[in-house]
Amino acid sequence: MVKKSSPDTSGAIQARIAYLLNRRAALDELILCMERYTAQQVTWRRRPLGTVRADDTAGRLAGAA
Repeated sequence: MVKKSSPDTSGAIQARIAYLLNRRAALDELILCMERYTAQQVTWRRRPLGTVRADDTAGRLAGAA
């Protein structure tokens, strides 16, 4: 025979749902960040190895001074 009522109180159930929704939101945000990072990696790899951007050298020169 199966019980029809839950052993948890409704407050505990709502707290658990809120926790799971927050976790899901955090995971969704992490997935979006990883997708953006992957897209950046693809664009970085397309640039020829011998090329240097002006903003790359400015950062290196500022650190050396």
